Amino acid sequence: MPPLAVVSYEGWFALAVSLGPLPTSIPPKYEQHVLTYAPGTGKYSAQVVTQDEAVILFHQKRNQARGGMLLWEPKQGEYRFIFSVPTRVPPEFSVEFVDPKIKAEIVRTTKSELRFRARGPAGYLKSFQSIKLPLNGYAEL
Repeated sequence: MPPLAVVSYEGWFALAVSLGPLPTSIPPKYEQHVLTYAPGTGKYSAQVVTQDEAVILFHQKRNQARGGMLLWEPKQGEYRFIFSVPTRVPPEFSVEFVDPKIKAEIVRTTKSELRFRARGPAGYLKSFQSIKLPLNGYAEL
């Protein structure tokens, strides 16, 4: 049996891709849980939305929200601010916490989101810390 590569998003889906020749056999433990599909020519011949638009729309749908949103990801110890619309270039932000001993460290900024961590005197904090609002930033739309 050829090896499988599995991509998963916990609680949402798992996608197994055959790394060998096709057709491949499905492992017995997955036979009742597998859909096989080969997409045909669809309605669109090119990508309809950008990756940044897709990230924003995904999180708005997943959280049943509109506009920007602040998410806390405890496993990574990261805050994610998802913008309401993609920016032309990744924006510049500064974040302040209520506790002045805690500093924000920007992890990544894209046209669709800002990721940052809380750093205290002893290192990164894995517990949620209160943030001063509004976030200060500059973005080109």
